[in-house]
Amino acid sequence: MLLTEKRDYKLYVDIRQGEGEEESPRNLTELSFSNLELLHEIVMSSLPQQRLPGDDCQKRRYELAYRIYLLEMALEVQKDTLKKSGRIAHLDSSEKSLIHYYLGTALTKMIARRLFQTDYLTHLSAIRQADGRYLNSPGSNRNDMIGAKLTENGYRVWSVKGRSQNSRNAMKIGCREVCDFQAISGGKPEIQAVCMTYYDGGYLNAAVQIPGKSYLEKSRQVSVDFERKSHLRAYYQCVCQLFSKEGERQNYRRDKKFYEDGIVTEIPLFSGGEAEKNRVLRVGISRKLLSCVRDGENGLEDCIQQLCWQETLDREQYMGGDGIYIC
Repeated sequence: MLLTEKRDYKLYVDIRQGEGEEESPRNLTELSFSNLELLHEIVMSSLPQQRLPGDDCQKRRYELAYRIYLLEMALEVQKDTLKKSGRIAHLDSSEKSLIHYYLGTALTKMIARRLFQTDYLTHLSAIRQADGRYLNSPGSNRNDMIGAKLTENGYRVWSVKGRSQNSRNAMKIGCREVCDFQAISGGKPEIQAVCMTYYDGGYLNAAVQIPGKSYLEKSRQVSVDFERKSHLRAYYQCVCQLFSKEGERQNYRRDKKFYEDGIVTEIPLFSGGEAEKNRVLRVGISRKLLSCVRDGENGLEDCIQQLCWQETLDREQYMGGDGIYIC
């Protein structure tokens, strides 16, 4: 499959809350989304790579293009449903695990935003403290993500589990991980949830588990503190690193205009065949927002709230609620 092809997909999400006697009835939800919306989530899925030193935007573009390529190789489409592709069958388990993790991160972000109104979801280890050090998860080999709504002060904790098949053990581990967080920046987490993507009969599915009291009672009771601007900056850092500090073209084409000060960068993608030799993903951002993130200005939250695009975008373009433009 090619994620640059204009089409819609659907994903079934099994939402579970509690366990044992307190488990609520399961809620199976059909989530529909376009290829551009999925690409947006892939672009905005902050990953540990963004902690690498240096400002070489070309390396960041290569990393994003490679991540998109891996997911295109791992999936195929039957009508509007995503399936496991046989093109990665020859890979060993560690290589497949990386692909499953990339896919799980992007879809967790989409599910958290669409179904749980969690607008800004980013890895805990990408957030800097006031002293400049990065936050660390309580323990090793964890994928804790912190989310928030721009209009509210509270935070949510999500754990990502990308698997090849439904794993009860992975869900249990994730429940223990998210319940470890007793407080985030002085407040109790509003949501603690685990999202696992997996294949069932070859078809891609997702499950969300919200832990019950038994996990909370056994938690390690960890507290983390950071400033709100640090969380927002960590969220946008992954896309800002795609832009060079000079030479990005101003976006003046009327049919593509999305901000008065909008700029776009082009990400060359791997070829999808003879008909797709020169595939390009275009990513756009407000120049003011880009400057706020890079320069560490205190007005980042106000800048985000003041963003508004100039025209209604059509099917050939996508604008996320975070103000990032995909074409």
